[in-house]
Formats: sequence, C-alpha cells, structure tokens
Amino acid sequence: MYFKIPNPVTIMIVDAYRQNYELFKTIAGFSDTPVRSFQKDNLNAAINYLSTPNLTNIPPEIIFCNEQIGERNGIEFLEKFAETKYGKEGVVPVYLISSNKDSNSIVKSASAFQFFKGILQNPIQIDELNEILVRHNSVVHKE
Repeated sequence: MYFKIPNPVTIMIVDAYRQNYELFKTIAGFSDTPVRSFQKDNLNAAINYLSTPNLTNIPPEIIFCNEQIGERNGIEFLEKFAETKYGKEGVVPVYLISSNKDSNSIVKSASAFQFFKGILQNPIQIDELNEILVRHNSVVHKE
C-alpha cells in the first residue's frame, strides 16, 4: 500500500553531520516542512523507516543524502530503498548534497549512483535546496 503524501512536501535527510541538518532547518520554506533526519550511525534506522510502511512512516517525497553517506553506505541505502514499495510505486528523487564544489569524492559518489534508475540528480549545493523544493512543490502539488 502506498500512502498519499501530504502537503507540504515531506523530506528525509540521511546526513553524516548534525550541523548540516541544523542548516537545512534555516533555509526558507523548511520551517513548516516535516523532516525526518537520520545520522550516519543510524543508517539502518533510515532503511527500516523506508522499508516498513505504516500510518506513521509517511514515505518522503525527496531524500537528501550527504556526500559522506554516498561514499560509504549510500549505494547500499539506495539498493534497500529500491526494494521497498515506495520505490516500486514511484520514483523518489535522491539528491547527493555537496558542501564542496571541487571535491573529487563527490564526483565519484555521483557516478557510482548513476545505475540506480537515474533517480540521483547532479550533486547540488546547499543554496540550491530551496529552489529545488519550490520547483518540486509546483509539480507535485499542482491543483
């Protein structure tokens, strides 16, 4: 069963660093946005959350994956995500978050994710998040 996603958009952050999550909360439009955040040590909790649909586990519309997660456990995370009903019902975009434009490791991580049905977009910068949310909301929640 696939639950209807409420408005506003629901976001999931799988992040290696707490300060990134705090930064996301300050971005315009995030204050009223349901956010489920999982730290690096709780990657399994994030996978379980996505893999166990029930009334309290609303599937996210967008997943932001920190670049460090992408390097270490991100592929496994996305593979397990693909096995959930959410992955079969519809594509959920997964964005690799970059805090350093020139990092080679980010480019390698992004390349490694390309196999996953094209749901990973190009690595994005933190200042692009709000623009993505606005664009996503206008498409998903059209009247």
